[in-house]
Amino acid sequence: MAKKGSKKPGGLRCLSIRQPWAWLVSIGAKSIENRTWTTQYRGTIAIHASTSKTMLSRAERNSPSGFIKTGDFRFGAIIGVADIEEIHVYGREHESLGHASGPFCWKMTNGRLLKVPIPMMGKLSLFSLDEATTKAVMDSEFEKVDFQSDQRLRTIVSEFEPNPDPYSGYCFAIDELCEKANPEELLAMANRMVELRPNELEPYNYRLAMARKLDDENLMKSDLDRMAELLDKIFGNGERDQEILEAKDRWLCEASQDNDVEADHDSSEESDEAEDQDQDQDEDQDQDDPESWHAELAFQLQLLIENYSALGIYELAHRHAQRLAAVDPTNVEGRIWHGVTLMEGIQKYDQAIDELQTSLKLLNDEKHYQNEEQKRELQAIALLELAKAYRLSNALPLAKETINGLLKERPDGAFELLEAALIAEAMQDKQTAKQLAKKALSLDDQLDAASELLKRL
Repeated sequence: MAKKGSKKPGGLRCLSIRQPWAWLVSIGAKSIENRTWTTQYRGTIAIHASTSKTMLSRAERNSPSGFIKTGDFRFGAIIGVADIEEIHVYGREHESLGHASGPFCWKMTNGRLLKVPIPMMGKLSLFSLDEATTKAVMDSEFEKVDFQSDQRLRTIVSEFEPNPDPYSGYCFAIDELCEKANPEELLAMANRMVELRPNELEPYNYRLAMARKLDDENLMKSDLDRMAELLDKIFGNGERDQEILEAKDRWLCEASQDNDVEADHDSSEESDEAEDQDQDQDEDQDQDDPESWHAELAFQLQLLIENYSALGIYELAHRHAQRLAAVDPTNVEGRIWHGVTLMEGIQKYDQAIDELQTSLKLLNDEKHYQNEEQKRELQAIALLELAKAYRLSNALPLAKETINGLLKERPDGAFELLEAALIAEAMQDKQTAKQLAKKALSLDDQLDAASELLKRL
């Protein structure tokens, strides 16, 4: 005989979950529910199956047994109840659990499937049911589901069980919590990512970001050197253009082979079907896309350049900037960084000027930038660095002309005003240099170079 639910008064909490996850939680086959948010609530909740059929339809298409049928599941209804026992951020205790992907892992227990679903519209977050619906759920009979003994149900449940993917769990947790969680906690996650994949670049990217947040220069330098070592395995020790281009081809080939299978995250939060379809299209487009891997290599090089430059290690920054300029000659940011490192690292000002002028020419073609806002930002950066290169090469009239043109567009740019002040100093116009340096410092009181300039003057 079916067991009846408890008759506690008040509005029962309810969580809307996509199928098949709603069914799996309700029959006790899925012990972890993943959310990007948490709650203080603990106890019994109603499980609502949202109207989205995208994930289940995909599972039906790919079912080895053919047992999965979308028509066997209920949508747009309360189908069960379960208990929220505890909630933790994704961690080591979740690494062996296929359904755990975080960032917040809700431990669900005592799942029970309603014999007769209760149709209703779902809502976002953990919402309260009205009294009538609460009473209907509490008075419902539960269906006995023994998926351990029933061969067909056991097969269906096993086909919905993803392989554990702890690396992706930590990656997702850091992405979602980077602005909320303690950086030291995130660093511990990044350390685990490095342990899991010590010979890949990405985990060091994550740890590097945390090291910067914590201002840990030793860890930054260590990870940058390790990333450079991994990139050297792609590029070899040579710096000639042909070797770099061959390295690019090897990278594209290896990256495509290593990523033939893309794991699905358990994205069980409620969303409409149009959003699901867009997500499916994006996943299909990302599969084995050579251009995306080309862009990823460029990103890795740019990350090294930016961070080595931030640490003042310009020789190594320049080495990777050379590679980036050869791997992707049309990458505007790459050409700018190459110009900057030529100027800052090895004082080849004429070559720096050529690179920065090339970056500005690339911005004449809309295919080299995403939108007008990005174009204006890249132009401003290139012009500022070009003015500096002219100043350092003692081409002061060109430096003044360039910075004055930029100041017309950005009259309150602190770095632009500082460069204008330095140019005025080089041209022996101390009064103008003082005025500009003071204005720059009023806009950014952390601008040490402006303070130093005022001291000199």
